[in-house]
Amino acid sequence: MYESYWNLKRKPFEIGCDPEFYFPAQGHQAVLMKLRYLLETRRGNGLLLGECGTGKSLLVAMLTELRRAGSMIGPFIEINMPRFEARDILFCIAEKLESFPAPAAAASAPAAAAALGDPPPIYRAFSVIERALRRLAGEKQKPVLVIEGADRISDPEVLSVLASLAELEDQGNPLLALLLTAEAKKTRRPIPSLEDSLEAAAELFPLDQDETAAYVEHRLQIAGAGEREIFTRGGLEAVWRLTGGNPRKINRLGDMALLVGYAEKLSHIDDEVVVNLNSELIPT
Repeated sequence: MYESYWNLKRKPFEIGCDPEFYFPAQGHQAVLMKLRYLLETRRGNGLLLGECGTGKSLLVAMLTELRRAGSMIGPFIEINMPRFEARDILFCIAEKLESFPAPAAAASAPAAAAALGDPPPIYRAFSVIERALRRLAGEKQKPVLVIEGADRISDPEVLSVLASLAELEDQGNPLLALLLTAEAKKTRRPIPSLEDSLEAAAELFPLDQDETAAYVEHRLQIAGAGEREIFTRGGLEAVWRLTGGNPRKINRLGDMALLVGYAEKLSHIDDEVVVNLNSELIPT
C-alpha cells in the first residue's frame, strides 16, 4: 500500500523469517557462528534461547541457508508442535524424512510407518525413524531436528522420546542432532530431562540503540530505500526507546509508521510520529 509513496520495492518490516532481511548484529552473529560450529562439527545438541521476537526462528532460517550454500550442516527437520503427543511427533518426523533422497530400493519412512498403522505405536514408529537415520548416516548425513517452543513442552513422554532420539548412535556417533528453541524468561536452565543431551546453549538479546538504528536502515535498504532518509535520528531513537530493541516490535512499529506517514503525506518519520503511533498500538 505505502511502498510507492516511499519509493520502496517491497515492505521492509514484514513479520517473517526471510533470510535476506537478516541483520548481522554482533550478538546474533556470535550465536549463529556458535550454532553453526556445533552442527557442522557434529559435536552435539544445542539450545537457542531468547525473548519472544528476538529472532530465534530467523536464526534457524539462516542456518538452513548456510546448508544450501554448502555448509556441512545436515538436513533440517523442523517441528513446532510442543502440545502434540509423543507418538504424533514421531509420526511427523517419519513423514518429514520422506523428503530426504533415498535409494530406490529403500522404503520411505512414511510408507513404512503407514504399513504399521496410522498413527503407529511409539516403539514401531521409533524403529522406522532409526532405520531411516542409519541409512542417512551411511550417506554421511546427520539430520538436525529443530523443536521450536521447547519451553512449552509439558508432556514427560515427549521429552523422553526426544532424549531417546538424541541417544541414537552408530559406532559412538549420534545419528541425529537436536536444536531446541525456547523463551529465555521461561527457561532459566536447559530443559531438565534433556540437560545431559545438550552440548551448548546460546541466547539472543535485544538490540542496543545503535544496532536498532542500523537494523531499521538495513531493512529499508534491502527494501530499496537507497540514500533517502525516511526515519530521522530522533525517530530512530524513539523506535529503540519504545521497543527496547526487540526486532519483532521494531518491525511492527516501523510498518505502522510508514503506513501513517503515507496516509498523512509526511516527508519523513520523526520522534513525534513514532511516539504518537506507539501510544495507539495494542501492547504485544
